[in-house]
Order: sequence, then C-alpha cells, then structure tokens
Amino acid sequence: MIDFTLAPEHEAIRLKVRDFIDNVIKPAMEPFGHRDDMAPEMHAEYVRELIGLRKKAVEVGLWLPHMPKEWGGMGLGHVALAMVQAEAAKTKDAAASEAAAELAAVADAVIDSALACLTA
Repeated sequence: MIDFTLAPEHEAIRLKVRDFIDNVIKPAMEPFGHRDDMAPEMHAEYVRELIGLRKKAVEVGLWLPHMPKEWGGMGLGHVALAMVQAEAAKTKDAAASEAAAELAAVADAVIDSALACLTA
C-alpha cells in the first residue's frame, strides 16, 4: 500500500500557508467583497491593501514560492509548491481568493519580466 502521508517539511509549509490565508489575507480582504462589485472609490484602497499583503507575504517567507532562493523566492519543489497552491485554493471567500490569485499573478509578471531581461 502507498503511504500518502506528507513529509514534515511539506506539512509545515501547508500549515504556514493556511495560517497566512486565514489570519492575514481573509481579514484584510473581507471589507472589499468581490472586486467586480466594488465601488470605484474603494479600488485605490484595495490596491493599497494588496501591496500591504505582498509585503507581509515577503516578511513571513511566503513570497514567490516557485522561484529559486537566489532570485528572492522560496525555492520550493513540486510537492511543496502543490501544498501552497492547494491551501490557497481552499478559501471560499471571493476577495481572499482574488487576493491570493493577484499575488500569484504578480509573481508570474515578475517571472515574465525577468525572463525578458535575460533573453534580451
């Protein structure tokens, strides 16, 4: 029989991401509701909050999980990265889901920019 128990380091990253989403992202995004329904005057505050969340993610070591450590990322392997993505996807809160997605989109934009610089 195959043992699907997570290695301790994978369980640790899973719990760290879950804690960050539940205790940082969700409370910060709750006042905004869904981005499509947001009043235009709230958009600037929403963006400021996202920037603050990015800084907090960096502070707790949860920024750029798919990037190598030498590029400022977490340097996670495939299993640990899957733990990050699985936990981020579990939230049912629309604003928190959007915030997690936007944090990932920024990471993708950074990768694209870095690759463009390297290939230019």
